[in-house]
Amino acid sequence: MRLFKCGAVFMFLLMLLVSVPHSLRAAQLYEIFNHLFEGALTGNGQIYGSDFFVEDTEDDHWSPSGYSLSLDVAYRSAGYGHALGYQTKGVYTEIAGEGEIADGAYALLNRSFAPDSGFVWVDQYRNGDITGAWYSEDARNAAGQKDHFVALIVDDAAMLDYFGTHFAEAGAGNLEAVWLFGFEDQNLGDADYNDLVAAVSVSAAPSPIPVPGSLLLLLSPLAAVGGRRLLRIREKVKARHRVVGHRCWAGSV
Repeated sequence: MRLFKCGAVFMFLLMLLVSVPHSLRAAQLYEIFNHLFEGALTGNGQIYGSDFFVEDTEDDHWSPSGYSLSLDVAYRSAGYGHALGYQTKGVYTEIAGEGEIADGAYALLNRSFAPDSGFVWVDQYRNGDITGAWYSEDARNAAGQKDHFVALIVDDAAMLDYFGTHFAEAGAGNLEAVWLFGFEDQNLGDADYNDLVAAVSVSAAPSPIPVPGSLLLLLSPLAAVGGRRLLRIREKVKARHRVVGHRCWAGSV
């Protein structure tokens, strides 16, 4: 009888675990990608090996280059409180506060913001009385200047249409790309980069082709150069960043 009761309790707990809604579980980064873009990835390794992935040496600084930015979705999978913002010229600007990003749930925000070129993403965290920040720029991170940030630039047409239809205020057909990035807290911890995840849509606009922040100074004297030569420069930029086929906004300066 005792064995039967133990078995019944085990089965009940197992059924309870299976019945927990997906939004209350800790979604992995690849699952968040699948949710936002109707993807079919089966592990985080496929993210890091994709054409969308931005290399660590190129994801420190970001530049909108005249395009419209909107923080459309944020997700948190951590016991810590997290707020998202950016820093430019030493000034921090918050985009979404800690109370707006619930643990284990997708927050639909559709919040426009307009940073200057060369800004750095910031994850402001809080654990009781302990507060701190992690940055997209490794050199600013305390406890060893480790990499607490991973990023993707998604520009696949079908994926953008899905994201635009279900999540972006700009709507399908109006997106140039979506920046999807994640932070890891606790001095890297389990390094799954899902403690704070954000999806930022980049709306198409009549402006120059964006280039990495690290090359802005190099390209500025070439503004008057003929289109053919500028096209060759853009192709070299794409090859350098290993993201041939879509435009880059990230770089190191």
